[in-house]
Amino acid sequence: MSKIFCIAVVGKPLTAKIADVLVSNAYDMLYDRKKRARVKGKGYDGVLTTDLQSVSFVGTTGVIFNADIVTKRGRNEVKYIIREKDLDGIEKMEWFGLADLPE
Repeated sequence: MSKIFCIAVVGKPLTAKIADVLVSNAYDMLYDRKKRARVKGKGYDGVLTTDLQSVSFVGTTGVIFNADIVTKRGRNEVKYIIREKDLDGIEKMEWFGLADLPE
């Protein structure tokens, strides 16, 4: 059974690849205690921000991240949560990203 690490709460639909980029960069930001990071790759360019504070949201606890990202589909503003209880699984690669799901 797969775990969900990212809950999109505001924004336009993203590709599975870009959603995975947001999750992995959020993980790095949490462990490095960074409040801002730039993400750039083939087909996307943007900035991630967070206040690194834990919050409760719809029955789960985690850290909220905001992404302002430009893709081939246009500009997106995405808000998502990374659950603290899943950080070890992300670190150990005991999860598969959305891009790994069959279509």
